[in-house]
Amino acid sequence: MALRSWFLFTVLLVFQNYDQVRGDGCEPTQYLVVGKPGKLECSFANDVHGIVWYNSTNTVNEQPIIKVIRSEKSGVGFETGEFDLDVDGSLILKEVSIQHENTYTALKFQSQLESPTVNVIRAVTLVKPLRAFPVIDKCGDVKQSCFVKLESGSQAHCSIERTKPMVELYWTKRTEHGDIYITSQETDVVHEGATSSSFATVTINDISSTLLSLLVCNANFSHGILESNESQVLVEHEKVKESAVEPVNMWFEKGSTVHLNCSNGEMKYLLWKKYDHNMNADLAIAFSIGEEAVEVLSNDFELEMYGSLTIDQINVQREGVYACIYNGDLVDNVNMYNVSVYISPRTLNPVIHGCIEQSYCVLEVNKVGTVSCSYYGVRPEVNLRLKTFYDSDSEMLSFSDEQRNVKTNGETFDVTLTSQYTLQSTTRNRITLECSVSGGNFHLFDNSQKFDLLFHEDSKLYTDQTTKNDPTDAPKTNKLIVVSLAIVALVTMVVIISLIVSSKVTKHRNHQREKATEAEEGIPMMYPEKQDISGDPGIGKSTLALKLVYDWCKQTSPLKKFDILVYLRLRNLASIDSIYEAIKLSLLPRDTLLTPSDIKNILQNGKSGILILDGYDEYPNEDKNSNNDIKHILNREMFQHFTTILTTRTQNLPSDITPKSDIVRLTGFNEAAQEAYIRKVIEKGKLQEAQSIKDRLQRNPILGDFCQVPLFFVMYVHLAHEQGDNLSFYTATSFFRFLVSCLHSHFMRKHPTMDRNKTQPYEKYHGILDKIAFDSLMENKNHATWTRDEICKKLGDDFYEYYIKVGILAEEEVFFIDNKPGISESEHIYTKINVRFFHKLFCEWYAAHFLSQHSKDSSGVELRKTLKCLDPFNLQYVYRFACGLNPESSGEIIKYLQSTPDGDMFVNLCILEQSGNVESIKEAVQELSLGKVQINSESSRLLQRSTLQIIDIASAMQIQINCFHLENCFNDVNLEKGCITLNSEVQICKLKFVKELKITEMGRELALQEVIDILDYSSSCGDIEAVTFDCCLLPYKLEDKYVFNRLRKTNINITWIPVGTWYRLRDLSHWEGIMVHVLQYPVTISALNA
Repeated sequence: MALRSWFLFTVLLVFQNYDQVRGDGCEPTQYLVVGKPGKLECSFANDVHGIVWYNSTNTVNEQPIIKVIRSEKSGVGFETGEFDLDVDGSLILKEVSIQHENTYTALKFQSQLESPTVNVIRAVTLVKPLRAFPVIDKCGDVKQSCFVKLESGSQAHCSIERTKPMVELYWTKRTEHGDIYITSQETDVVHEGATSSSFATVTINDISSTLLSLLVCNANFSHGILESNESQVLVEHEKVKESAVEPVNMWFEKGSTVHLNCSNGEMKYLLWKKYDHNMNADLAIAFSIGEEAVEVLSNDFELEMYGSLTIDQINVQREGVYACIYNGDLVDNVNMYNVSVYISPRTLNPVIHGCIEQSYCVLEVNKVGTVSCSYYGVRPEVNLRLKTFYDSDSEMLSFSDEQRNVKTNGETFDVTLTSQYTLQSTTRNRITLECSVSGGNFHLFDNSQKFDLLFHEDSKLYTDQTTKNDPTDAPKTNKLIVVSLAIVALVTMVVIISLIVSSKVTKHRNHQREKATEAEEGIPMMYPEKQDISGDPGIGKSTLALKLVYDWCKQTSPLKKFDILVYLRLRNLASIDSIYEAIKLSLLPRDTLLTPSDIKNILQNGKSGILILDGYDEYPNEDKNSNNDIKHILNREMFQHFTTILTTRTQNLPSDITPKSDIVRLTGFNEAAQEAYIRKVIEKGKLQEAQSIKDRLQRNPILGDFCQVPLFFVMYVHLAHEQGDNLSFYTATSFFRFLVSCLHSHFMRKHPTMDRNKTQPYEKYHGILDKIAFDSLMENKNHATWTRDEICKKLGDDFYEYYIKVGILAEEEVFFIDNKPGISESEHIYTKINVRFFHKLFCEWYAAHFLSQHSKDSSGVELRKTLKCLDPFNLQYVYRFACGLNPESSGEIIKYLQSTPDGDMFVNLCILEQSGNVESIKEAVQELSLGKVQINSESSRLLQRSTLQIIDIASAMQIQINCFHLENCFNDVNLEKGCITLNSEVQICKLKFVKELKITEMGRELALQEVIDILDYSSSCGDIEAVTFDCCLLPYKLEDKYVFNRLRKTNINITWIPVGTWYRLRDLSHWEGIMVHVLQYPVTISALNA
């Protein structure tokens, strides 16, 4: 019997442990909410024999309230509907009451013969209050946080009513160093049957020396019956004194968005208030308590990051003093801004009475008279000043009896200044004057209007010569003088910039392809013919055109023999078919009296002229209308006596229009030009620093393409000069990111008073601009432009203005002519402001941001569909930037490129961008170097450029390339630049770490000079050991002592393989033949040298 008892005890113990392992059982203490359905949670296995529940611990004398035996439920509680069982054996209470607070027992029978497992559960009932947080009377019973202004002696009450168990309340003051218990508070608890109500009262009486106090009502031991254990009230104690803080004066243009900074860090609380300019009539407009409670008390304002206040489309009614009060250590901090609104005048510059608005004019006047100028529709009221423009003229003309008249027009003012003048000089009959804004608000309108006074000797002809108040009453003589000045406008396009090296292109007589030769004096002498200046985006075509104009004006140009020069930007001539109308609208003052017929007569009667048409690739009418003057000029059907210069991107050369044009191709900064500019930037005597910048360029081969563009090379040199050895880049993405960041930083340094908190989001968050740039590339636009209204609507005015000022976006005025029947004369000609990216690479940079995010969010199929619309040939940097901006999600982009023709080499550059480390492609470069690196005539320009960049990377890593093979793609050698030019216009600079250069030109006869140039180039590279000419015809004898002397020093082996016979150059002059059956006995260069 004893043995059996021991056995049963052992079995029960094992079963109890087995239940614990399986997770069976119940929590010993559980909570039930009164008035809600409840459950005593247990977890029993499904294969048990039965479960029995008691509402006591006496399982012998009491009846079970519910049980389930073999899936059949019964019991008193089950029959009344008070209790039920869940599938896992948990006890379900249909509605919890106070009486359900009890001790329950649950027995689990694994089988009919085994003893049960006993689970004892203590059920505690909870009564939740009506509000699940402490209620502060000042905030009402809905808000958990609020702001209130209280006088000393006022009280704040906090309460939680009818809870079980009891909840204790107490007040604290929240500070920088934590919560401080308020000792002067009163607390009370009222018991009502099974429930209790708690109260806490604090008196606002010398509670703090700060302007604000954040008081917190806390709940202790809430047992889960509250969703939040605290409520907060922000209390203002006293008015902010004007003498305590000096407001910062700030001016904003009407309609702009205002951002007022509160603090640069996180704050426990803050309050924004508004006063009038006299610090009266304060109004609370917004407050925040941490991140949990942010409330704006007026729809006119918004709270942004770090509590900055935003006022959208500010107007005059919102002028005033804005104060931000936020938590400090011992005292609160206060920032105050005196916000004023200015309204730009109707005209940019002051209006001179007697002149046409915004036009430089000459007034014919007596030696004594009056002159007036006005600013119309301006706010605030300003002061005007009349003075001589040149200080040296100040004693020749005196002013007296100045009268200032101000007219109020609602929110704006019309200010007029009238002054009497007297000519003191007897030797001068013409003096330039200036009307400008003076006084305290001159910085808002830093514009002035200059004009000339032309004095008559015979004052009898003008007995009462004074200027009129109405500008339309100007004397006719004034208009005639303006007309005479209009002709001068044709030659006022002045920009001083260094000249880009160029080359003149002619047709190769044997191969019908273009061949570059150096032009004399930088630009060839122009004759009555057509010249095309071509080049990649941003290479300097427009700059060169403006340089030609400038030099012609200064009479220092080879073009000075021309009597007339006309310069037109084609992108500004949308819908304008007449060249004479274009000249009038683009070059002459708006008030000119010259008609298109007058301009036609002037041009036709000129002895010689030159017409510069800038930006054919951006010409809006290129594909719309073939019957306009521009097309006739390009076809030499108009202006045959003029020389025409056309600038365009290389791929947009109009060969179908005028195939006989001479072509001047701009190729950017070569090594010589780069070195010259570096020496210009670095002070004389600092040769080591100049050499350091050159060395850094060589160590960063990835920058080669960028530094061909003058704009980016100039930026790099100045940054490298400032940053020193700290400036190093290994990817195009890192380099361009740094350039963009420098543009933003430079703008902020030029505008130190600008709010950084306002502009910083523009720099970081530009998703809409990304989408705009990406869409323009998807539409295959040659030159993406938008109207200002269109892009402002998408970006917002403030964002747009910021990017215009930084220089990433650029504005241009474009003229339109509407010839619809019935159009009024005033609407016949109109202008629009067009907007574009300053450089194509900026467009690709922001488009790449969109693509990098798109690659992350899109499926593989959807992404590939998108990428098919983006040609890597023209948009390689979009792909490279996208891989560098988002390396984690660029895998699909790389997979797509690997599947495209000629994509393998380009993929290596994208992988480099992805990893940011040349080591990531070192293995691929080493494998490539073992074989033959080849560029042929069928290679796309993208593949050619990618191959050359990989060679540059190999050079930087000192990995030697065995053979570099040019197959049917060689054009010529430019010795001055030290590079080979391919038929595709891609240039190969000096090759380093390349053992053999092989040139195959099937059936082509290379001229003597071409061969000499190739050998000269090879000897200048330094590392080339062999040069091979394949399948081409060469001169029998080579003679050039200078080149051959260099070849002897470098010991380069030179081999010629016209067909099946190999020749090597003996004595560096004659070819010596070696008969070789190439197909049967392949012979290497080293074998020939034996």
